[in-house]
Amino acid sequence: LFKLVREFGFPDLMVSNFFDFPNTDVQFVRYLASEKVNMDGMFSFVSEVSDTEEGMPVTPNNSMSIILETGIPNVTFDLFLNPSYLVEIGRSPEQTLRDIERSILFMREKLPEKSASRGRIYVNIADFFNVLDEDEDFLLRALKLFEAMPIDGLLFEDTRGTHFHFQTFEIVKFLRRYVPSPRKILVHPHAGNGLEDATLIDAILGGADGTWAAFTPHAAQIGHG
Repeated sequence: LFKLVREFGFPDLMVSNFFDFPNTDVQFVRYLASEKVNMDGMFSFVSEVSDTEEGMPVTPNNSMSIILETGIPNVTFDLFLNPSYLVEIGRSPEQTLRDIERSILFMREKLPEKSASRGRIYVNIADFFNVLDEDEDFLLRALKLFEAMPIDGLLFEDTRGTHFHFQTFEIVKFLRRYVPSPRKILVHPHAGNGLEDATLIDAILGGADGTWAAFTPHAAQIGHG
């Protein structure tokens, strides 16, 4: 599958997603590294470090360590920002923003120098619409933080696939205030209400740069657009 995607000519590929436990992605990227496969354009999802302290060095978590070990040159922070969810899992929303900031700065220092195919940092708000519905002020604070960070793009999802295409159009226009070009805005509508294709078109018309998508509909979870 990897070779097929490469032959299709996709310049950017998300090749791994690491957790706090071993998974097959670890074996895959270690294989790529051992075979000295050209990793230009390859990304990995990465999670932020939690409970960082002011003035103290960041200790890389499992996802960061594997990325740095194998030499994956680009990352996407996969973030959950809904305040009620953070409290439910025992995290402070305020501390989470500080953790994200320090994690981004840490990876910016450790990744290769930025170029067209290396050293890029994207941020994905996985629960974007949940945060928007629950706490607009907190979402705005997060967007202002990302605006000040050395990132290269903002991604967001409609994980339920229940929002309308014209909502995404207006959201992209709003996001452009905090994600000025040449930073990228990429959307990821899930299949749900049957409007995922229209959503992508309206996102582009609203100013988005494109989509990030799974190669198969069964990647990550059922219902991918």
